[in-house]
Amino acid sequence: MKNSYSLKNSCEDICGHVIEGVTIEKSSIQTETEMKLLVPALGSAFKKDTNNINQGYPILSWQ
Repeated sequence: MKNSYSLKNSCEDICGHVIEGVTIEKSSIQTETEMKLLVPALGSAFKKDTNNINQGYPILSWQ
């Protein structure tokens, strides 16, 4: 898994678990504010949630 983001205080069920054959690279835990500002880093497949359909988190560009 590479270049992934997790919401702080929300990934306790998956963070720290080791899955055989999976390497985690360039992953980071973000605050709610940081996650909502990730649109430029995610690329053209995503856009800002201007209509609040995803509670302000980035959405897919076709949404």
